[in-house]
Amino acid sequence: QKTNNDSLSDSAESDADQLLESNKRQKIQDGDEEEDTLLDEIVRSMNETEKTDAKISEKLVKIVENRWLNKLSDGQLKEKTEKCLQLANCDNFITPQVNPEIWERLDRQTRGQDLKLSTLQSTTTKVGYICSKATELLLQARRENKSSNIEQLIRMHTDALGLLGHISFEISQRRRDAIRPTQNKEYGKLCASHVPSRRCSSGTSYKHRSIIFEL
Repeated sequence: QKTNNDSLSDSAESDADQLLESNKRQKIQDGDEEEDTLLDEIVRSMNETEKTDAKISEKLVKIVENRWLNKLSDGQLKEKTEKCLQLANCDNFITPQVNPEIWERLDRQTRGQDLKLSTLQSTTTKVGYICSKATELLLQARRENKSSNIEQLIRMHTDALGLLGHISFEISQRRRDAIRPTQNKEYGKLCASHVPSRRCSSGTSYKHRSIIFEL
C-alpha cells in the first residue's frame, strides 16, 4: 500500500526533469485569450483578502503542492542534504551546537527536544547553502558576461523546495507537540503526525489560512 511519501518522486532530479520536460513556451493564440486572462486576474484580485503573486506553471504547481508540508523519507533527505556542502570560506554558516558543559546538565527530554530542533536547523542551513551557491553562479555568469546554467539552477531550486517542504512539515509537528498537552484526549488526537495539515474549509476570515489541524 502506497503512502503519501511514496507518491512523491524519489529524487530532486525527477522533479527537475519533469519541470524541464514540460516547460515548453506557448504563445497566446489571439488577443481575446490574453484579455480573458487579464480579466480573470483582476476578478481574482478583487475577491481575495490575501495578496497573491503571479501564477506559476502548472507543472511547477504540482511539484510545490506535493513537496510542501510533506515529510521526506530518510533516503530522500539524505540524498538531498549530501549534495549541499558547506561553503569553504563561510566559517559561520553552520548549525550551532550546545556547549558540552551545558549539555551534560540537561535532562533527557530537553536533550531530545534540542536534537530535533538542531536537525531541523541543520536542514535549513543546507537550504542556505543552495541559495548561496545559486546566487554565486548567477554572479559568476554576470562577471563573465555569459549565460548561466539554467538547468543546474532549476535542479538546485527543486532540491531547496523539497527540503523546505520537509522543514515546514517538521515545524508543524513541533507546533502540534506544543499544543497537544493543552487539549483533551479527543482533540489531542488531531495533533498526531499522520493527520495532514490543510486549509480551513469554513469561515470567511480563515479561507486563506493554513492551520495545524482541522476538526
